[in-house]
Amino acid sequence: MGANGQDVVLLQSRLNGLPSVLPLLAVDGDFGPKTLRRVKEFQAAMLADGVVDPGTWSKLLDGERAPRETLQVEGRHLRDPQGHRIILRGINLPLLDDWTFPPDSKLADLEQTGANAVRIQWYIDYPQRNRPAYTSADLDAFLTQCKSNRMIPILGLWDATCNSEPTVVNTRLIPWWTSDEVVSILNKHRQYLIINLANELGFYRWKVAPPAALDEFKDAYKTAITSIREKLHMPVMIDAPDCGTSIDAWVTIGQELIDHDPDHNLLLSVHSYWAAHDGMPHIESAVAANLPIVFGEVANKQDEEVEGKTQHCFYDLDGLGQNQPPQFGFTYQDLLRTLKTHDIGWLAWSWWPDGCQSRNMGLYTPGSSQFKGLSEPFGDDIVNNPDHGLKVDAERSSVFNQGVDISNSANSITTAEGGTRHDPEELAPDRQVDLVTWKDARNADRTLHLGAYLYQYDFSFNDGQQVITRSANDDAFGHPGFGYVVSHNNQNGNSPLGKVVPPTRVETTVFLGGHHAIHRVELVYDRSREDGGFGIQIPVVIEWFVATGRDHPVWAVTWKMGLTANPQNRDFDKFRMDVRGPYGSLNFDGAASRNQGDAIGGVAWGDFGLKFTTTDAQLTLRSQWTYNTPNAVCFTQAWTANENAEMGIVQTRVADKEMGNPDRVVGRERGHTSAEDFPDRGNCTLLGSDNRHYSLPCISGWPYQLMNFDWDPGSSKPAAEATGTKLIAWGSPYGWLGAPAFDVFDGSASADGRDDRSYATFIVLGPRFRFAPEGDPAGDVATTLKEVEALNAATLGDVLSGSLVTELARGPGASHLKSLTQGYNDTYAAYYLRASDNQVAFSFTPAIDTVVKNPIFVVQDYTTQELPDITVDGNPLSVNSGADAGAFVSLNPATHELWVTLNATIQGPTGIQIRA
Repeated sequence: MGANGQDVVLLQSRLNGLPSVLPLLAVDGDFGPKTLRRVKEFQAAMLADGVVDPGTWSKLLDGERAPRETLQVEGRHLRDPQGHRIILRGINLPLLDDWTFPPDSKLADLEQTGANAVRIQWYIDYPQRNRPAYTSADLDAFLTQCKSNRMIPILGLWDATCNSEPTVVNTRLIPWWTSDEVVSILNKHRQYLIINLANELGFYRWKVAPPAALDEFKDAYKTAITSIREKLHMPVMIDAPDCGTSIDAWVTIGQELIDHDPDHNLLLSVHSYWAAHDGMPHIESAVAANLPIVFGEVANKQDEEVEGKTQHCFYDLDGLGQNQPPQFGFTYQDLLRTLKTHDIGWLAWSWWPDGCQSRNMGLYTPGSSQFKGLSEPFGDDIVNNPDHGLKVDAERSSVFNQGVDISNSANSITTAEGGTRHDPEELAPDRQVDLVTWKDARNADRTLHLGAYLYQYDFSFNDGQQVITRSANDDAFGHPGFGYVVSHNNQNGNSPLGKVVPPTRVETTVFLGGHHAIHRVELVYDRSREDGGFGIQIPVVIEWFVATGRDHPVWAVTWKMGLTANPQNRDFDKFRMDVRGPYGSLNFDGAASRNQGDAIGGVAWGDFGLKFTTTDAQLTLRSQWTYNTPNAVCFTQAWTANENAEMGIVQTRVADKEMGNPDRVVGRERGHTSAEDFPDRGNCTLLGSDNRHYSLPCISGWPYQLMNFDWDPGSSKPAAEATGTKLIAWGSPYGWLGAPAFDVFDGSASADGRDDRSYATFIVLGPRFRFAPEGDPAGDVATTLKEVEALNAATLGDVLSGSLVTELARGPGASHLKSLTQGYNDTYAAYYLRASDNQVAFSFTPAIDTVVKNPIFVVQDYTTQELPDITVDGNPLSVNSGADAGAFVSLNPATHELWVTLNATIQGPTGIQIRA
């Protein structure tokens, strides 16, 4: 006890994924008494001493996440029963104020917005007696409609709205919530339901003695929580006092209420009617306190009581200047931008009907239920805004996929909260990370610690003698962390690190079935983070793709040049930009810190036709080298001098002449060895002020950036001195980004750098060599190069059912298309086919003298959610049955794509059939 750090974060996350009678742990990296109790509980069949020794770790890491029966709050985030994070993005529906309900509900119209949640107005007793009757059966039917429309229902009671006395929750509302009839209905929908005990109940700031009033509010809800947990265990949403507005109350009492809940399953709701209250500063405090804040109502207008009468739309909360301005300059647009930054959920008020016409998002023909469209500007902004609109920012939860035939198996990918990570370089903001864990080809765990970029990578490998477990962390020399983007230019030193830019979106999606997952990062690369950026801002989308049975993750990127902000109209044919992502440093040798790391033993890279590699035992500027070995796949690589470790970036397609910076090596070192004489040997004056003579290519002219700038002329580092810097990055010609034309690597043609600019690479960490006297001694980079060649050379033919896909988006988030050869999509290193009547049948043939290990096929237009039947050469395969299954299958229901990994090494022509 008393330990802290990332190992404790992993421990807490694993324990939270296992069955327990104890409350969920806060994933804070602090090994305290609660964590000790959970460890001892886990050790019940062992020596329960609370010591997490290797035996405990082994059993813990082998343990499987137990599916929960409800949504569950962990830390400040909501998760579904499979552990996937949910960020609520929805709309309030005043269901009972719409007197056409039942039978009409407007839900089908609301669903078209893309909302993933709907907050439902309900009354025990509607205040107007002449309202058409409704029953509990109508509520049950409506919750079923929510499920069918894949929207999380948040059911709330409006009977005590803005009542000053919080004790009403127990005297009037809890008896309804806990009645047998209601409990039976709610438990029927427990897997995807949230209950909001009381809409806007209780005052605190608005009372004469606020501290005493807040205590009364807290005690009332403690009593309510105790009562509700006797019968219901789905998340409970509690509105803040003062008609939902007092977010500061949650900073004071929120954690105490969470601790009181035996299920630790509370959401703390805020209603942002802040015309006269400055709530924005308290958002940061709530995030810092790791509180599960949700904004239950976000509106464009606010009402006010004037001389005892409600004046609708009295205040502007949208900055339009139509009515009274808010006291502190608040706008809902600023709020939504802040909530997106912190991944905080929100629900807009409201769909229809509302007394303030400007707040109605849906428009209907008077006297009928005919939907006319979205209101402007509020409805259109909430739904279609390119930054915070529901269409782009709401993700439907996979909770609605549970119970179908494609379910998770024992070796499915898992995600867990990884706590907060700090940049050792202190440039990137602190950020929560997700732990994405998958089973590789050995059925061993690999875990990426991912936020806006990669902080740590845990994996193991068999070097031919023993299994080595390694953790590559970001406390490394160079620029810590890996997988962010960087772009240089040919006019000045402007080259900001992409990790300093706060992302606009970070999310991990594990497809239904759990064998394929994508971690997506969206940001705007702001060149003005450094001098000389001229205000240029380029939208960037990055994806990390992992799959069961595949060792190395794919890192794919799209630079959306067509959406670039260029306020000074810089000519990108003159201000020529390159790309160097993925970029960064990890201790790929497994060193605990930068000062304990091994020296670099050597480097290698490959362009479209030739490979460069150093040949000395340790890298210095005097290292000998060769640059004349045939090569087909662009890559870059470094390895350590003593530890059997390497890291490489390997492109997923072959013979790409657009990759690598040719400015120095073409016409000089390329095609030669260090022992030969060639033109301009050692002459670096053309690339700057480097007047030294040394063996390696000039440090400013390497095609891919590595640790070469350690020997910058201004650094005073001797040419014969080794380096421990672990920096590794990609590279391209200047002009690749934005120029109307740039020369390819060998100058044989020009290419266009405009529109969507995309490519993808494998991120390879492993041994430099293997002790395999009867097998291939090659390390993981060399093996991956062969695998990429084989993937690109294989053919798909004899398509009897379905068809090959011939065009796809150029990369993640791209709107422009690329042509596919043999259905191969380099974005994910997978083959794409289109189903006919939910089936495809085809032959798959590796090229001569190659094999394809565990190929991935993506079947589009797969419209069922049934586990497919798969046959190979007429023999049926077991599917999703564990590590020895013949195939690992996932479904992305949002795109109707079936992802299939064949768990086999294909050596010759093979007939494959996949059908529902």
